[in-house]
Amino acid sequence: MLKKEELDLARIKAVTEAGGTSGNEFRVTRLMKSALEGYAEEFDYDNLGSLICLKKGKGNGPRVMVSSHTDEIGFIVQKIEESGLIRVMSLNRWWTHTLLGQEVLIHTSSGKDVPGLFGVHFPDEDKNPDRIREMSELYIDTGVRGRENVLELGIQRGDSVTIRVDFREMADPDVMMAKAWDDRIGVNIIIDVMKQLKGHEHESDVFVCGTVQEEVGYRGGKTAGYKVKPDISITVDVAKCDDFPGSDPDGHKLKGGVVIRHYDSKIIGNRELSKFIQEAGRDLGYPVDIIVQNYGGGEAHEIHRLFDGIVTISLSIPSLYILSPRAFVHKDRYIATVNTLVEVIKRLTNDDLQRFKESNR
Repeated sequence: MLKKEELDLARIKAVTEAGGTSGNEFRVTRLMKSALEGYAEEFDYDNLGSLICLKKGKGNGPRVMVSSHTDEIGFIVQKIEESGLIRVMSLNRWWTHTLLGQEVLIHTSSGKDVPGLFGVHFPDEDKNPDRIREMSELYIDTGVRGRENVLELGIQRGDSVTIRVDFREMADPDVMMAKAWDDRIGVNIIIDVMKQLKGHEHESDVFVCGTVQEEVGYRGGKTAGYKVKPDISITVDVAKCDDFPGSDPDGHKLKGGVVIRHYDSKIIGNRELSKFIQEAGRDLGYPVDIIVQNYGGGEAHEIHRLFDGIVTISLSIPSLYILSPRAFVHKDRYIATVNTLVEVIKRLTNDDLQRFKESNR
């Protein structure tokens, strides 16, 4: 079983800090592949760039796809003005008031990372200081003046832009702060699931997948799912965390155990698979909780609808301040999810798969 003191913080740092917006996830998938050399027996990709890492089982169990998306919410260069200021378009959604003054990296096609920041000056700031700014009003300033000088840096329309944030442990070292926990927390978790399976027997063939383009429509989950053709899909992603003043006292806190998403606006999870995971988690001594919500979703939305339907469930990691430049996750959640998933995979048989299928008949 994985313990907190065994966490590879250098790898977690590298994966979270890597720039990887939708369509530009290769920095993250390369780190993931490097981390799993010697643990996965085969590596493959779908045609969008999703990484598929296979660890074979005994050959008489279900095909299990464990996935997390590698892309983060970021931006794309839309226009370089004559002044040298850069206008960008958001990939997915940002609360613009969290962006003002934030540092960014512009990732050029040549592989260069150019630093900049979101400017904070607006013409009406004295008359109407509380107005929420539209994304079209924001700009990135590299400190370089003049369009031609910016172009000489290698920046061009279509380049990706990510927030620049350093990973760190907080005053409570069990709390980790970084950008892009959505969904680099999941990516790190499934890397450790694969690593923890080394030396253990299991009947299932396990496909650990770092998928792409989730933030713009769950695309890599669908294409990777077509490639893998799983019997069972388990996705790992973030969830809302109610651990701030005025939040729901019965909501999910930063610290805790395993969280299973039963229902959201995109998917109804398989009940028997959920029970199976709950039992495994509790047998290991972890608290297990359930999410039921009428909003949100993830790549499970596309995966569970493939072929004649895939037995699917989603696991969630409550992340505090998610969808902002910096967020928290707790190591207890991380450890509980890794060890529970490993136990689930070790236990799964074809008889279990058949029971999961028949539960809806």
